[in-house]
Amino acid sequence: MIDPHSHDIGRAVVYLAHHPGAKPEDGVITSFNEYCVFVRYRGDAHSKGTRREDLEWQRPTIAEIDRMRGSPGDGATFMRYMGESDDDFRRRILEHKAR
Repeated sequence: MIDPHSHDIGRAVVYLAHHPGAKPEDGVITSFNEYCVFVRYRGDAHSKGTRREDLEWQRPTIAEIDRMRGSPGDGATFMRYMGESDDDFRRRILEHKAR
């Protein structure tokens, strides 16, 4: 789940559907309100309203990565993730959420 702020408009997100066989979809936040986040998904011309609960950041901030791994916040954990593929990163996020 994400909690977007005005500075997050344009930030990449991943839609993670909660039904069998669903594949993640990449998109970019175009706006949001108190009810949903509007995301333009890859290949779409227009944004779609999406529940916050169904979205994750495509790439977390340095602070978010450090919090996930319990590191001191110096960015060292972030640097270890920079070489990771998007698929590997998504797998790691899903594993972290399952804990």
